[in-house]
Amino acid sequence: MSALARLSLRFRAVTALITIAVILTGVVSLTSLEQELIPPLELPAAVVVAIAPGMSPEVVEDQVTAPIEEAVAGVRGIDEITSRSAANVSTTTVLFDYGTDMTWAAQQVQVSVGRIAQVLPDDVETQVVTGSLDDLPIVQLAVAGADPVALGAFVDDVLVPELGDVRGVRSVAVTGAAERRVVVAPDLMALARGTVDVEQLRTVLERNGVVVPAGQLTEDATTWTVQVGTPLTSVADLEALPLGEGDLRLGDVATVREGEAAPDSYSRLDGEPALAISVTKTPEGNTVDVSHGVGEVVADLAELAEAEGLEVAVVFDQAPFIEESIHGLTEKGLLGLGFAVLVILVFLLSVSTTLVSAVSIPLSLLAAFTAMYATGYTLNLLTLSALTIAIGRVVDDAIVVIENIKRHLSYGEAKLPAIAGAVREVAAAITASTVATVAVFLPIGLVGGLAGELFRPFAITVGLAMGASLLVAITIVPVLAYWFVRAPQAVDEEEAARIRAAAEAKERRTRWQRAYVPTLDLVLRRPAVSLLVAVAILGGTAALVPRLETNLLGDSGSDALTVTQTFRPGASLDAQDSAARVTEETLMGVDGVATVQTTVGTDPAMAAFFGGGGASATFAITVADDADVAEVRAQLEDLLAEPPADGVTTDLSVSSGDMGLVSSDVELVVTAADPEA
Repeated sequence: MSALARLSLRFRAVTALITIAVILTGVVSLTSLEQELIPPLELPAAVVVAIAPGMSPEVVEDQVTAPIEEAVAGVRGIDEITSRSAANVSTTTVLFDYGTDMTWAAQQVQVSVGRIAQVLPDDVETQVVTGSLDDLPIVQLAVAGADPVALGAFVDDVLVPELGDVRGVRSVAVTGAAERRVVVAPDLMALARGTVDVEQLRTVLERNGVVVPAGQLTEDATTWTVQVGTPLTSVADLEALPLGEGDLRLGDVATVREGEAAPDSYSRLDGEPALAISVTKTPEGNTVDVSHGVGEVVADLAELAEAEGLEVAVVFDQAPFIEESIHGLTEKGLLGLGFAVLVILVFLLSVSTTLVSAVSIPLSLLAAFTAMYATGYTLNLLTLSALTIAIGRVVDDAIVVIENIKRHLSYGEAKLPAIAGAVREVAAAITASTVATVAVFLPIGLVGGLAGELFRPFAITVGLAMGASLLVAITIVPVLAYWFVRAPQAVDEEEAARIRAAAEAKERRTRWQRAYVPTLDLVLRRPAVSLLVAVAILGGTAALVPRLETNLLGDSGSDALTVTQTFRPGASLDAQDSAARVTEETLMGVDGVATVQTTVGTDPAMAAFFGGGGASATFAITVADDADVAEVRAQLEDLLAEPPADGVTTDLSVSSGDMGLVSSDVELVVTAADPEA
């Protein structure tokens, strides 16, 4: 390390240029880093969600869940398989060993489920959802309006295409929209007079409307692509389908009409019918940038929506909380930097040496930003926490170096040899100290499981900042000291030795020495007592550890709340909706609640992540800007402490609006069709 210091002193101009390059690349890297709430996290899990309309939990278990479990059990690398069967939905969670390529694993699960497609009931639809946070919405919108036609047209033809064009958006999903369907109702009397039966009608419908490529036809110099079949695009096309060889048509023996399918969910915004829109980002997308892009689209379309009598509201948005959290940590980090510089000034009593040592803080952090960008890390709560912790440590090496340089210069030694000698004396010590500090944090990154995936960026970021601080202290600080630290007139070696001896003798009589030396003598004279005191302090500290609250990430501090209303198994969708409307009115009357977005019915994709699948309603609450989230939550918990006696609701719970990502709550809910059972 001392050789590196001599090299930097020899080529001071080059060192200065490298320093400028570090500053520029650090600034560019900082502005280019993606901003996230927590590090990108892909859980080693694949969830098979099967929608089984009209099936009871028992039938779902026997005809859907059991075959899926048996099919996926042969996939290599599985650690555990769990499943849940509820009315109309089956969720089978396949956990893999950490380190498994989840793209490959999801494909294998998909192939395994595909092999049993013929075994499952005809109307069962399956999908495989991986355990990546990128599958969760980063923005949720609600569009409300009294006219369902205008509402659907605005969302499908205007809003969804515009949102899909935002850079970084992967998908835009709409919930609550009524699905269109065509109903063919056979006229049994007409069928009896004809030559076809219901089974023949089914066959005709299945075989028509499909366009099949049939090769090419070349005539002269032109090649034509041939296809067989005609797409069915209207009710008239269906009515004109021929039945057999005669003139009999489908419309002669059946009534064909287009209508709305029975809803499987309801969505409202502040009591008005609404469509819920969920926006997810690509793995490479920046959450904050995507959110801002979505916000710009909503703002641009606000006038058009208002002209149509529609209201567009942002129900959930990760970006403001991310920006607020990052801003808060940055602010506290800057305060720490300022206090560190102040303490250095108090002890060194020199503005020039204080500034030279303090410059190591921003330089080390900028170098760490460059390394973070190069390694693909993002700016999130954990990496920022690591940098905040590092602020108090990165300056230590520079303080040791600059203080030793100042001491050597005070002896009257020649400037260049004095700086080189001062660095050589402490190089081994600060290197050992830095390596020891890094060794404390790096094992956190070697932990397996979810904790390792989550905290590895934290540990490595601390290590990067520490390593950068050592290089800055060894290379840049000596050069800055050569240029900016004043030195007394150089003297010959004999005079310098005399000055050094006098200074060391004076140091033994300072007030710091007078306070410290007697205490040290007392401790050394009674080693047994000193060790017992140390052990007692250690034991007392260890005894307090069980009293510390333990959770994964603590309270998120989100300014949104979620109320979940759980219904008894078997409750009809209309009964659920009636009960949810009562709760909805209650929530809208609470002071501090700005908007309430209601979704009745469970989204299978969300069930895969958060254990849904039963009958439930979700109320996404936006708290007013001038309201206190904790007070609003306390009001809601008091109001919803007991579920209403409506015969449908079994539980009401309030949680933060972070979609459960950082919740520390553990909740066990047992439901049954018979509450007395």
